[in-house]
Amino acid sequence: MAAKPTRSFQISGVPMVDPKGRWYLLHATGERPLAPMELGLTQAPLADGTFFPRDRGRLGSSQMALQLHVTDAGRGNGGRTQRDRNLADLYNALQVGRETTVSMMIAGQLCSQRCIVTAGSAAVEHSAGLLKVSLILTLLEGVWKAEPEEELVTGGTLATLSGCTGPARPMWSVKGPVAALEIRQGGQVVVSWGGSLPAGARLVIDGWKSWRVDGDAREWWKAPARAEVSTVQVSEAEPLLPNALGEYEFTARLDGSENLAGKLSAYVSATYL
Repeated sequence: MAAKPTRSFQISGVPMVDPKGRWYLLHATGERPLAPMELGLTQAPLADGTFFPRDRGRLGSSQMALQLHVTDAGRGNGGRTQRDRNLADLYNALQVGRETTVSMMIAGQLCSQRCIVTAGSAAVEHSAGLLKVSLILTLLEGVWKAEPEEELVTGGTLATLSGCTGPARPMWSVKGPVAALEIRQGGQVVVSWGGSLPAGARLVIDGWKSWRVDGDAREWWKAPARAEVSTVQVSEAEPLLPNALGEYEFTARLDGSENLAGKLSAYVSATYL
């Protein structure tokens, strides 16, 4: 019988190595696929029609072929009838045809992304009590993310991202007073905000959105119900990318100074391709 993997693979929170033994993911499933990079089309002279990768191009969806064995374990007397019941339970657990979430262990962290189980090939019957099932899992986001963590920015890297591989999009928080935030990576501006924030207040930047939080906000990444969200004060919002050593180096400036004085924090997920 084929060996069972130990990658803690889950779909919709349901383990693909079932504790009751009704189904289990096979090593034949292989590793996670690398999402394709979207390419741009140039119309420059002498290069018209040439495709090129953008510096910070978006990642497209990818597909992963799942190989599972479905058994006749569980209630009843086993055999084909019980196996068919287990197959039905598996399809329901996978939410076939509906968007859900897939999770797996990557570098010791449980990481997730949105997905859809979209298709399957004909099942192979090894016996009345054992069926091999092949399913296509469409991964929608291109990256896998762990649970986010808060980190005080003290230098030019984020420890949470060390050794990661995917484009990371931290939420940023700045304690006032401050009138400008700029973050650069490789000479390119990736985050830029301009406004006015007094002492005692906190600025939160989430992509192209920003809002103000007054007082001591321990979970500042949760937007207050009545927060006035602005979409005009952020003039640049791009992801951070790793260098060849897996470090996400950047330069942050508050009001033109690199002296952050403990005022800048990030809320960021370890991100993997």
